[in-house]
Amino acid sequence: MKTFSITSRLGAEHRATLEHLLFFNPLQGSLEHRIVETIERYGAPDVQVRDGTLRISLGGRTDVQTIYALSPADGGPIGVAIFVRENEERFVVVHLGVAADYAAGGAHAEEHLLFHLVQAIRGAARRTRGVRCVDLFYGAGRVRQIPV
Repeated sequence: MKTFSITSRLGAEHRATLEHLLFFNPLQGSLEHRIVETIERYGAPDVQVRDGTLRISLGGRTDVQTIYALSPADGGPIGVAIFVRENEERFVVVHLGVAADYAAGGAHAEEHLLFHLVQAIRGAARRTRGVRCVDLFYGAGRVRQIPV
């Protein structure tokens, strides 16, 4: 049963939690090589505050979009997915962060938070003219292309 909500807006009061999820996530060690590749290609995420909400930029790109999964307890981020429109036909998921409790083996793993984040991106892709697929660079060291 899904208890969290998904949104594209996050209040500035959650900056520290978001930065922890992105930059100090204990689960990122197993994906270090892919994370480095992604940063080299797209730029490192930079959390900024604009008009009371958090925005993530990637080295000057203007096409960066972010989706957050929010905790039912305090409304803070428990998941984040950063993606860009790579070309006319595809979105590319550049960075993912999931709180340990919601990852595989965590206390709330049965809520499949990562799946719901990817589904939300697929929904955005369906609503965007011309986009036919979503690419994920994380995982077993290869690109996974998901049709929309």
